[in-house]
Amino acid sequence: MKPYNFSSQIMRDLPTFQGSYHQELMKVLTQQVHDSQKFVLPEFGNLFEESHKTDWSEVQIRLPYDRMMLEFMSVDEKCAYLVTSGKYVREILATKSYEGQKFPRIYDEAHELLIVPFYRQPELEQRWLPNPALLYTSTHGEDNNGKNGKEVTFILLSEHYKFLQRTKTTEEFNKDVDTFGDWAVPGLHAVKQLCQVLQCTNITTEKNFIHPRINAKRRNLGKLPLFQYHMLVVQSSEPSNIGTGGTHQSPRFHWRRGHIRRLPTGKQTWVRPCMVGDLKQGIIAKDYAVHPRGLQTI
Repeated sequence: MKPYNFSSQIMRDLPTFQGSYHQELMKVLTQQVHDSQKFVLPEFGNLFEESHKTDWSEVQIRLPYDRMMLEFMSVDEKCAYLVTSGKYVREILATKSYEGQKFPRIYDEAHELLIVPFYRQPELEQRWLPNPALLYTSTHGEDNNGKNGKEVTFILLSEHYKFLQRTKTTEEFNKDVDTFGDWAVPGLHAVKQLCQVLQCTNITTEKNFIHPRINAKRRNLGKLPLFQYHMLVVQSSEPSNIGTGGTHQSPRFHWRRGHIRRLPTGKQTWVRPCMVGDLKQGIIAKDYAVHPRGLQTI
C-alpha cells in the first residue's frame, strides 16, 4: 500500500502558524510528528471486520511506540492522527494551549494516552491544523482513585472553550464539544484495532525503505521528503475446512479474539488472538502484505 505522506504535509504546515496561533504548541506537535512511527491504514482505519463491537474499556492497549502517526482515507477525506503516550502527553499539555478545567488528569503519566486529530482547513488553503478537541484516555484499566474502566475525555483549545462558554447554553456547549470530538473518535477506533491486530501471532510489521538519495533529489526539486511507514504483514497458511463436519466453508479473513481452549486432557490453555480464515474468500489486499507460509511472493 502506498504511503500517503500526510505527516510531511503536516510538518510543512504547522510552522506557518507559529507567531500567530499557539506557537509553542505548533513547535511541539511538529517535533512529535517528526519523531513518530508512522502507519498507513485501510480506509476509515478499519483493519478488520468486527462481528462483535469491542468496547474501548475491554481492549488491552499495548502501544508499540510512545508516538505514532496513523494515516488513512475516509472516502475523499484525508485523516491523520498523532497518538502519544506517557511523558509526551504532558509535553503537549505543558504548552498551556488547552483549557485546564476540561482536563481532570485522572490517570498517572505512565498510562496516559492522547489522540491529536489533524484536519485540513479550507479557508486556509487546505493547510493542516490540529483539531480544536483532543481525546484523552488511558491504556490502563484503572484511574488514580482505583476506579476500573478507561474513561474518554475531550479537551478543548482554550479559545474555543472560552468562546463556547461565553456564547452557548450548556446544552449547545455540550453538543458543540461532541461535534469537535467526532473528529477524534475514528482515531480511537484505529488505535483500538491496531493494538488488537498487533497482538496477533501471525501479524508482523515491515517498513518501506526510503533511500537517502531519493529525499535529496526531492529536496532539490522543492518537494516534501518521504517518511518510512509501517506496513502490516499477515503470515497466512492455506485454509482448512472448519466445523465438526469438515464441510463448512472457511470464512473471510478476519480477526479471531483470544480465548480459552479446553484440551483433551481436561486442562485449559490460552489461545492468543490471530487473523484467520480464507484469503480467497475476501481480504482488503491493498492494505496488507500477505506472506503465505512457504512462499516468498506477496
